[in-house]
Amino acid sequence: MKTALRALALLALAAALAVLVLPLGRRAEVALPRSWRGRAAFSKAGAGPLFAGAAKVRLELAAGVALAGYPGWRHAEGPGDALFARALVLESGGLRVTLVALETLLVSADLEEEVFRRAGLPEDACALIAASHTHSGPGGTWDSAVAGLIGSGWFDRRVQGEVVRAAAEAIVLATRALRPAALGAVQLRSADGFALARARSGEAVDSSFTELRVADPAGHPLATAVVYAMHPTVLGRSRRLSGDWPGEAARFMEEGGGVALIFQGAVGNTTWPREGREDSLAAVARLAGSVANQARAAAPMALRSTVQLSCSARLTALPPPQASAAVPWILRQAATNALALADPELAVQLEVGLGEVTLRGVPGEPSASARAPLGAQVVGLADGYVGYVESKEIIEQGTGEAGKSYFGPGLAKALGLDGR
Repeated sequence: MKTALRALALLALAAALAVLVLPLGRRAEVALPRSWRGRAAFSKAGAGPLFAGAAKVRLELAAGVALAGYPGWRHAEGPGDALFARALVLESGGLRVTLVALETLLVSADLEEEVFRRAGLPEDACALIAASHTHSGPGGTWDSAVAGLIGSGWFDRRVQGEVVRAAAEAIVLATRALRPAALGAVQLRSADGFALARARSGEAVDSSFTELRVADPAGHPLATAVVYAMHPTVLGRSRRLSGDWPGEAARFMEEGGGVALIFQGAVGNTTWPREGREDSLAAVARLAGSVANQARAAAPMALRSTVQLSCSARLTALPPPQASAAVPWILRQAATNALALADPELAVQLEVGLGEVTLRGVPGEPSASARAPLGAQVVGLADGYVGYVESKEIIEQGTGEAGKSYFGPGLAKALGLDGR
């Protein structure tokens, strides 16, 4: 008996040493398939009279639903806030573009695949589906044990199914509502940007504020879409189900008519400004009001009824998982091996041209250091999740948000965020 126990102990020790020392995950990039999780690479364009439709559908969540946003287990207490899936569909010259904003922490690849299936979207559909990144939204939407442990909540097929239902229904309703429309856009950057968010790490944040407005021929608003980077962590680890500031900003904006979609920019290294001992709900209202007022006060836009749309999707091979230099060296290989358990190997990226504005989807949380090509507006938390994206230099230094990066210094380049 003692001999058997000793042998088991030695095996356990050997296994622990293997995890600490030996690389157990893949060591090379994967070959690109023709399609992946219901998505395929393509490039399309269209120009002509614009048609648009928008819709929002409430998420019907059970009382006490698990919450996402932080490690550990939280469940909602009380009714909380109404959460929604919102969709804007634009069509011009035969090209249809679908933008979806979900009041969730993130959009996993398996959730998006289900949305495509339920909405009847083909694999070459131009559909950008992004999360508001609220840290007080429904948990359990990602079928991944590793993701569940580190913050997305233990997988709950019923919750994922409800998010899928609402998103797909919003897409279908927005498509049915297509009608003649006009589109306008404005992008504020750098010195003329909207200075509200603060840097959580690094010296600068994504200071851009991008807004799209869609109206019918009579000038009545159909939809407004805003891209602004600021972490929705105002409520912290409370047990209130909430869309945080993006949800409240959307509600404020919808008081003026139409559907409001809020997207994150390069949100990775951002936080929000505190004011003394301010109550968290008051802070949500203050920040949401600031964003909504900026949307209302944006420079006058020339609404055009004839618009050029473009869309390209690419499948991206991810580098092998790699813990950053922010992880103590003695644990770095073990952390890398743990990351390999949830390695998606591939990611999907969309680039959408909407007249004068180009949106580039990023399936993760890019920081300001991960720069998109000149002129493109980053939309984070879109079409999948691969963690934080920092520049090669920051990952190698182990500074900034490197400790939350899962794919090493090559990730920014793989996602086209090295400024080239």
